[in-house]
Amino acid sequence: MLPQLTAIQPGPAPPALESLEAGSVSVWYDPTGAVCAYGYARAGQYHIHVPEVASFQFSHRAAGVTATTRPRVAPALIQDVYRRLALPLILQALGTEVLHASAVLTREGVLAFCAVSGTGKSTLAYALSRQGHRLWADDAVPWELTGPGVQALPLPFALRLRPATAAFFPPAPDGPPGETGSSSAGPPARLAGLCVLRRVPGAETTVQLTRLTPAAAFPLVLAHAECFTLHDLARKRQMLANYLALTTRVPVWEVAFVPGFDRLAQVVAAVGQAIDTLCGADG
Repeated sequence: MLPQLTAIQPGPAPPALESLEAGSVSVWYDPTGAVCAYGYARAGQYHIHVPEVASFQFSHRAAGVTATTRPRVAPALIQDVYRRLALPLILQALGTEVLHASAVLTREGVLAFCAVSGTGKSTLAYALSRQGHRLWADDAVPWELTGPGVQALPLPFALRLRPATAAFFPPAPDGPPGETGSSSAGPPARLAGLCVLRRVPGAETTVQLTRLTPAAAFPLVLAHAECFTLHDLARKRQMLANYLALTTRVPVWEVAFVPGFDRLAQVVAAVGQAIDTLCGADG
């Protein structure tokens, strides 16, 4: 069951980042390099502070998450920040691994696209959804080991396309690009494959699809792991063991491509080859 935001209440400002002991604090940055959140664990209680928005408190003992808000912050913004930023970190802290990835659901299961922000994982997932694959996730894919396989867990999400990306696609019958989508109503699904996306501006080949060995895949996939803290050594060891198992059990491709909307169809076609492989079309 997903941790629920059970209380939103006013409260004092969180401790300033510079006042905290550096060795015990995790800091997360936005694509511009600015601090978007910081967090720590103390006396069994976890804290995630999002400047000017809210602080989220949770623990292994309590079922819910409490948000302490800054003055005049709209509840809708708090809910959005909780879902997009806090919830993936909360899940990881409590024992569920989470990839920074978007994903679609194929006939064989979930295919996830890992990449740093701005690479095009949401664009690629949306493009594939226009070809009949249901959107499964945007920015966060929780997963767990299940017997010999790996299972992707559904999260509520709102697809966020940049304006230029939304403008590139013609209107869809079910609404404009960027409308809210959700996989929260569905059951977990098999995590069938992973694609690690990498932009290579100026490359001679528009797109290169490479099936990776587990040894090569492990550091590339691990680089996109959501992580609350590396200071908890037991949790860190477990995370590393889980990602070793993930890259052993699930096929991983690197998709290196020249960016540009004029080349998107070729990238989609290359990823289609990976989907065909998962579905047995290539043996």
